[in-house]
Amino acid sequence: MIVRKSNLGLAHKAARGSKVTSERKMLVVLGLSTTAIFSNMYATQPILPVIGQEFGLQPSEAGITVSALVLAIAVSALFYGILSDRVGRRPVIIGSAFALVVPTLLCGLAPTFLTLVICRVGQGLILPGFIATTITYIHEEFAANRGLAVGWYTAATVTGGFTGRLQGGVMTDLFSWRFAFFSFALANLLSGLALARYLPPSRPKLATNKPEGFDFAGLTACFSNRRLIGCYLVGMAIFFPFIGLFTYLPYYLSRPPFNLSTLLVSFVFVVYLIGVFAAPLSGRFSDKLGRSGVIAAGLLLMAIGVGLTLVPWLPVVFVGLLILCFGMFTAQSNNNAFIGDSVGKGQSRGSAVSLYQMFFYTSGSLGGVIPGLLWQNVGWSGVVIACLCSLVVGLVAARTLWR
Repeated sequence: MIVRKSNLGLAHKAARGSKVTSERKMLVVLGLSTTAIFSNMYATQPILPVIGQEFGLQPSEAGITVSALVLAIAVSALFYGILSDRVGRRPVIIGSAFALVVPTLLCGLAPTFLTLVICRVGQGLILPGFIATTITYIHEEFAANRGLAVGWYTAATVTGGFTGRLQGGVMTDLFSWRFAFFSFALANLLSGLALARYLPPSRPKLATNKPEGFDFAGLTACFSNRRLIGCYLVGMAIFFPFIGLFTYLPYYLSRPPFNLSTLLVSFVFVVYLIGVFAAPLSGRFSDKLGRSGVIAAGLLLMAIGVGLTLVPWLPVVFVGLLILCFGMFTAQSNNNAFIGDSVGKGQSRGSAVSLYQMFFYTSGSLGGVIPGLLWQNVGWSGVVIACLCSLVVGLVAARTLWR
């Protein structure tokens, strides 16, 4: 009897150890592929002045290479929620990684600015197949440690955002902006191969070939959930200033009193990496202390960081960007986790996440245009005021809808 209990105990420990190892492998595979895929999104941000000079564009026009992609993500996000509910998460994640190779290559071959924008739209139509579906996959596979897992996923998006900006700037400075897109296409291809080889399917109880309770009623039910609506509005408040400020930052820093080169501007984006620590650290705190307070703190930090960029001294601007990024990734990662916590009966998790992506990236597309018009007509102070107004809206939404 003692031996039998001992054997059962050893078997239980072995099974638990195997589960932990499997989850770690999943996070590694998803983390590396997320870094590569996500880098495509902000590839043009540090090189907007270069693209604008080649095609003879105003800053707000060059910014369309960012806003058009982000808008395409918003438009197509809901579709992938429905698709992954029907065919499973893994096929959509892997298929999106491979499909992304084509428009990325075509960006590097674009003969005109319009062609470049169309190819960027193509990237945007494919990206949510990976982004939104991966978030849903993590929500389902790491239910017990959702905050931590989403935090690590967000850290991978942080790394991808940084490498995309750095890779775009460095490749452009050393070779050309076209060569930069070729390097992104190669990374996408390698990510698809790695996911096909190592990403496991959803657990048997979650793997299904029919909708996870999805229908129109399940979709509209998300809008009757105050907590989900709060998540959507907060997400919009987070992404608008983030896209707006970083899209036009190269113009701000390339002019007096800073006068930075394209290469130096791309290195300023190293501030993005603070999210590698902010996302998982804040995820641990929110798992224990609750999401809403941590999200509100992140929004306040963003406001402080945005305000500091008004000081015309590079060290202060750099510190402001650090604070902005820390607050942004604190708020974003925990808002993503809060969605998983808030999905109620009759509401599809895939649809709830996809709706969030739709609102989130719609706001980002506006952030790629409105601050650009303010930059041309008012200057950097106009960009800052627009960003601060967005953050105030987010704080009000959190206060009223998460009460």
